[in-house]
Amino acid sequence: EEHGPTGFPPAEWFSYYYVDDVSVQHMARPELGPELTICEATPIMVQDPIPGVDYLWSTGETGPGITVDAAGTYSVQILDGNCPLSDTIMVETGTPVTFSLPPDTSVNLCATSLILLDARPQPPYADVTWSTGDTTAFLMVVAAGTYVIHGNAPGYCAASASITVIDTCNSPVYAPNAFTPNGDGINDQWRPIWNGNPHAILEWTVFDRWGHVLSSSSGLDSAWDGSTGGSPVPVGTYAWRGHAYDPTTGVDRQLKGQIVLVR
Repeated sequence: EEHGPTGFPPAEWFSYYYVDDVSVQHMARPELGPELTICEATPIMVQDPIPGVDYLWSTGETGPGITVDAAGTYSVQILDGNCPLSDTIMVETGTPVTFSLPPDTSVNLCATSLILLDARPQPPYADVTWSTGDTTAFLMVVAAGTYVIHGNAPGYCAASASITVIDTCNSPVYAPNAFTPNGDGINDQWRPIWNGNPHAILEWTVFDRWGHVLSSSSGLDSAWDGSTGGSPVPVGTYAWRGHAYDPTTGVDRQLKGQIVLVR
């Protein structure tokens, strides 16, 4: 065995270790959880985010969470070049409850009194509520307007649909807006008339501008002659309200208007 001048083995037999301060920190991988099915804009969050750590999402947003409203694959990674740990989540959109309402419907409500709206929800067992408060898939309506139905069912996203019923008959009742009770035999009396059915039931009342009743009637041939208590009323504008019911079609209307009295 050879020895150097100092009596030690050759220098190449030695190993030298240089030790400096070393810090080892555990960096947890971000966790987004299982796949997600959404019905509306929904937040997705890093579970137990590390305080002080920045997160970068595949959408370009930063922070521990984002809100998504569309199906797709979303990923997040720790914004640290030394520990580019990441996780991914699949997001799907749920199946909404659907309805098979007809398009907006125009109907002559002077000729028919009932309109059937059939929503036909899918799934058929969906719980539904109409804007009228009804809770059946079928709805019978008697007036123009917009009707909205809401539905929800287990495993489905809640949804709504609407239909507008348009009445093509402005009013079944014709009521002149002026008359001239001057005794000349022309347009001396005023009364509303149901054109489609002269035997319909009409009830009406005429008021002055202070709300005093001047005349009222429910007879088929009754009319106002422009007087009250046997005395002519002054020239002017008067209000009237009434109720009309056609027993043949079932059409029922509340009526109102103004009358200009000229002599």
